[in-house]
Amino acid sequence: MTKSWARVLGPHGVFVNAVAPGPTLTAMYEQLPQSRKDGVMRSVYSGRMCSPDEVAAAILWLGSESPAYVNGSTLDVKLVVPAPVKAKPSRQKQDSRHVC
Repeated sequence: MTKSWARVLGPHGVFVNAVAPGPTLTAMYEQLPQSRKDGVMRSVYSGRMCSPDEVAAAILWLGSESPAYVNGSTLDVKLVVPAPVKAKPSRQKQDSRHVC
């Protein structure tokens, strides 16, 4: 959506960007069951949660110090491990010259 709005509004000098924070240590997070917190922590590269101040700093950077040509972007504020991707079975090409 940011790219679509950036395309429409960019020519008018309006920049459209988004911030996508990862797991953040908030009061809402604190209310999660411990099993869910453990699952979240297994996905975090840094071994710790992001603080609200760190998310705020990213937003401030995007709105003030980021290069002027940043438009239509989503800034990922997270240090998480991506979900595992299941390998697709390989299709081996049969060699027609090979005779069994």
